[in-house]
Amino acid sequence: MLAQSSRAEEPISSVTFLNPPAPSTTNYSTTPPPCLNPNLPGSTLQHPKKPSTLLFARFTGVTGANKELADRVCEKARDHMSKYDNSHNWEHIQHVVANADLIYSKELERETEWVKQCDPLIILLGCVLHDVDDHKYDEKEEKKKQQQQQEQNLKTTSEEDKNWIMHYLLTSAVPLPLATTIDTIARAVSFSTQRADPTHISTLLATYPELRIVQDADRVETLGARGQGRCFAYHGANKDFQMDSIQRAVQHHWEKLCLLPGMMNTATGREMGEDGWRWMCEFRERWDWETRRLGRVC
Repeated sequence: MLAQSSRAEEPISSVTFLNPPAPSTTNYSTTPPPCLNPNLPGSTLQHPKKPSTLLFARFTGVTGANKELADRVCEKARDHMSKYDNSHNWEHIQHVVANADLIYSKELERETEWVKQCDPLIILLGCVLHDVDDHKYDEKEEKKKQQQQQEQNLKTTSEEDKNWIMHYLLTSAVPLPLATTIDTIARAVSFSTQRADPTHISTLLATYPELRIVQDADRVETLGARGQGRCFAYHGANKDFQMDSIQRAVQHHWEKLCLLPGMMNTATGREMGEDGWRWMCEFRERWDWETRRLGRVC
């Protein structure tokens, strides 16, 4: 039995998803706010301390047999990503999917012409699988395997070269043409891929409109409070950064994050991205103000 989200009965209209709380409504009390749903990730002490493993109760336009198919793929992707650190684990995918659902719904409301051509199942599974073959993690896994095999004097196996995205899609009974499309989209999401070959990604964005939403959903997750938290988490978990100054996780604003709002493909994604970047700028001002205290003693 697949674990499902406990929020299926919660009306979508009961929460404002697009507009952040205004400063005047911020609670500065030292008493924690009430825990509205202890099954979902959250910041109170009543929320789970372990990463969430919930699958999705709903996604706009994905129902019936497509929902069952999506659940099978999601279960495989969730298990695959259980070895990732908490900046790129299943909770990250949950948030990317939530962003995509919001962007897709809002763009339908705006009556954006190209959105009507989108297949919501492709959007959902593109989000779910976009980090499955992430080089940041697979290279580490490959080195670890190679070291173990050298120690045991074994030959490299073909498992290292397996296309896990296609494997999970095809073993979940996704038809080959649909699986190929989802694989193409999932591999075209990343910022580094677009920077390396912008012409190719531009062609894919024109060919596969679903990619526009998946890209935006992932990039929104890189901005704002969650984006900053994930940046600290990734730098803390990655051996390439562990011995660097903690400032590296804020310096990353100028390496990549400042570019993302201008790279959004949808009006909704741009609004969300600009709001997330504004928050990061406010955070950085406070961060730099506290850091400048070092000038008193150093």
